[in-house]
Amino acid sequence: VAAPRQAAPARVAAAARMQQAPRLQPAAFRASGKGGGHWVVQLGAYDNAAIAKEKWFSMARRNSMLANLPVVTSQIAVNGATLARLAVGGFDERAEAVALCRAIQARRGQCFVRENVADATPQRWALATRGRQFAGR
Repeated sequence: VAAPRQAAPARVAAAARMQQAPRLQPAAFRASGKGGGHWVVQLGAYDNAAIAKEKWFSMARRNSMLANLPVVTSQIAVNGATLARLAVGGFDERAEAVALCRAIQARRGQCFVRENVADATPQRWALATRGRQFAGR
């Protein structure tokens, strides 16, 4: 009788992180229901807001922990071009934002932590769930 195979320690550790990561919910988001907070996790910067929104939907479909966090958008000028920054926010503590960014990076995503900016706009974008359609007027 063959002995049962044991999972590699790295896979066990990664699985444990993945099970914990979706529970991240910033304190400011829990308390206010808004996307405020001093720290954000930037997910990218795009040519315009429509592309940023499309990218967020793509990321949130692949990574459920993002779908539950408030989206924060802002603009930045780089070398004469204006870019739409895409981030998730609501983090009062930098350590919370860093933990989320590390979880995203563990899933081969890209991000970095930065301070929120005064002109940032909280967004409420919802993913449609399978089998359900939502109408808006």
